[in-house]
Amino acid sequence: MSQYIAQNITTGSLVVGTTALQLTTEPTAIKVLVKAALANTGIVYIGKVGVTANTTAGTDGYELTA
Repeated sequence: MSQYIAQNITTGSLVVGTTALQLTTEPTAIKVLVKAALANTGIVYIGKVGVTANTTAGTDGYELTA
């Protein structure tokens, strides 16, 4: 079994309001881990470009609660 060892790990955080934001522009990103902050009081929706907060069937996001 072969294993891939990450050579370049990038970390960061975003403060999100009511507008969709792109998490990364890295074309070679293999995995993105998204976690709500402990102090989060709202709901974050994760999805493709144009994600909505469960208002349009084609762009509904995955709900990430606090």
